[in-house]
Amino acid sequence: MKKKIAPIIWMIIIATILSGCWSRKELNEVAIVLGTGIDLINEGRVRLTVQVAVPTAFASGEEGKGGQKEAASMEVSADGATIEEAERYLAMKIPREIYWGHCVALIIGENMAKKGVRMITDFFERDREPRETMWVMVAKGTAEDFLKTSSILEKTSSQAVGLLTRMKTGYSVKLMEFTEMLAEDGIQPAVTGVKVINEHHVTGESQQSGAGNKRRVEISGTALFREDRLVGWLDANETRGLLWLKGEPVEGVITVPAPEEPNKMVSIKIKRGSTKKYAGHFNDAPYFTVKIRVEGDMVEQQGRENLATPERMNALEEKMAYEIRKRAELALYRARDIYGVDVFGFGQVYHRRFKSEWRNIKDSWDDIFRQAKVDIQVEAHIREIGLLTRRPGTEK
Repeated sequence: MKKKIAPIIWMIIIATILSGCWSRKELNEVAIVLGTGIDLINEGRVRLTVQVAVPTAFASGEEGKGGQKEAASMEVSADGATIEEAERYLAMKIPREIYWGHCVALIIGENMAKKGVRMITDFFERDREPRETMWVMVAKGTAEDFLKTSSILEKTSSQAVGLLTRMKTGYSVKLMEFTEMLAEDGIQPAVTGVKVINEHHVTGESQQSGAGNKRRVEISGTALFREDRLVGWLDANETRGLLWLKGEPVEGVITVPAPEEPNKMVSIKIKRGSTKKYAGHFNDAPYFTVKIRVEGDMVEQQGRENLATPERMNALEEKMAYEIRKRAELALYRARDIYGVDVFGFGQVYHRRFKSEWRNIKDSWDDIFRQAKVDIQVEAHIREIGLLTRRPGTEK
């Protein structure tokens, strides 16, 4: 009998303990942060800007008074000697408890990134509430200005840039990945670059209302770091080369000239790819071989020649491989020879291959990497040409 009663008593005790709501947070008591930005201002102080969701706008999506659509977010800023101090001042302006659990993006202003970002990663990694999966980005300009923009398709700029990042339109980095790059030897950090675009559309109605000026956000290349400081940028084409060299997933289209009609272009959609890096020595200097394999589908042809022949298909694959290798070499040149940083992880490859030698050179790896030879080999294949074997009007 005692054996039967004991489990029941334990179940009652556990149910009593677990049924409480002592840590609950009601929606009308918290300010949900969707995006946050950190800027450097005068006298070394920092400005913390948060983009806070307006729950009623997300719930109904209806227009407010006077036919105006209710704003989906509000932006509030406060200054402080540290981020924590700025947050305390921020709490005086927001009549709710600040909640970081749904923050999508961490935007770092350009001047702040040049000064150093370790204080930023320390704050967001040390606190239990912010998620390590938030996207880290560097804004060309100020983070405050970036967060104050709107989006036509999405309710807030933080959600818009978060979706752009998840679509792999550029080089995407999460907070935990950024922190790991800061801590590891043999690689320097690189994060997504973003900027604000001013668009001017004038119609009869917008000219009277002043609504013709639109500001939107977009991915703008990649920000390169040495240790925790911003040193330079890669543009969109160079970012593609960075992705190939790092072995990151690449999505998009490669456009190459047709084999016999160089003034006509052919578009090839990337389906999959892989990258392998090997380390060695040549004349007592590090030597690396990078093997990139790419597969894609032909999706568009401007010319009239028949591309569905083995000879012309091979020629297209060679042009595709050349284009990928050119972008990879350009990214390597900009990062290594111009800015002097290894953002590709070649140092990690060398460390895994030559552990004893690495101990002696790890502190000066970026300088040694400038002298390393990198051989980039690309193998490209076109798997499909779509529903048209030969477009109408092409040669037989």
